[in-house]
Amino acid sequence: DADLTTKRRRGVKALVIGKDGRASTSKVQAALWTLAVLYAFIFLLCWGRSHGCPTSDEPQSEPALCQQAATAGDTLDATMAAPLDATYFVLLGFPLSAAVATRALTGSKVASGELLKPPPDASTEPETPADGGQGVVRAITEVATNDNGEVDLLDFQYFAFTLLTLGYFFIQFLTNPANGIPLLPPTLIGLSGLSVATYTAKKAVETGVKPAISAVTPARIARTASTNVMILGSGFGATPADPTAASKRAALLDGTELTVTAWRDTVITATIGTVAGLPSDDAGMASSQVKVIDENGVSSDPFNVALFNP
Repeated sequence: DADLTTKRRRGVKALVIGKDGRASTSKVQAALWTLAVLYAFIFLLCWGRSHGCPTSDEPQSEPALCQQAATAGDTLDATMAAPLDATYFVLLGFPLSAAVATRALTGSKVASGELLKPPPDASTEPETPADGGQGVVRAITEVATNDNGEVDLLDFQYFAFTLLTLGYFFIQFLTNPANGIPLLPPTLIGLSGLSVATYTAKKAVETGVKPAISAVTPARIARTASTNVMILGSGFGATPADPTAASKRAALLDGTELTVTAWRDTVITATIGTVAGLPSDDAGMASSQVKVIDENGVSSDPFNVALFNP
């Protein structure tokens, strides 16, 4: 849904929402570390600078606060003068590199048809601004799940190690701001770097093939209710565990949904439930098309068939 994707990417949300309208795992990590380091420098810049302490030998009305201001100034000066710890090049550079690489990999595969990105689920979109909290929860969920809404191990690992390292960063910084930007332990850096590498590797080999119809039996379909139709192909999806559960799966004949009696990954059997809306040509055959939509809402290319009035 192009309108829904545009809505989700509006304003600053584009920092973390991908072109498919979902929260991007790689963009979220890059944004989190960028904001964390930016917050630390702004904190040091503002810390202790609102006490009105004199800069000369005038008496100090608030000695403790003035001492804190002096410590804050010294900390900022020392932080600015010292080279940034090399670990932050990893924490800032790796997520940004992963975001750029995965965008290029995914975009190339989508353009070539090797990978399909199903449209975002409009049913989870908050209906009013007051429901914005639901949107945040949905976005956090999307960070650790794949396009099918299933928890992805590598996405979850990447996000979890990022949160762990960020938690350590903020605890160390906020409890000891006089020490400046905290040094992070090699163990956390290693875990974060490994999760970035495995996540990027997954994107490099990721594929997703849309449903494909190879044949429809019969090739000439009688335009009557209860006519049986068999659709052969691949990528339709496994048999649903609960056939009565709500799903995006559908077999369509010229846009009219067929009544599915059996669904397997390579074979679908269905019947015509209604002829309303189907093309008709009293003089002979009418051209029609069959399509299959999988559980992700991805449609196959149309397969041409012929309809006739018995």
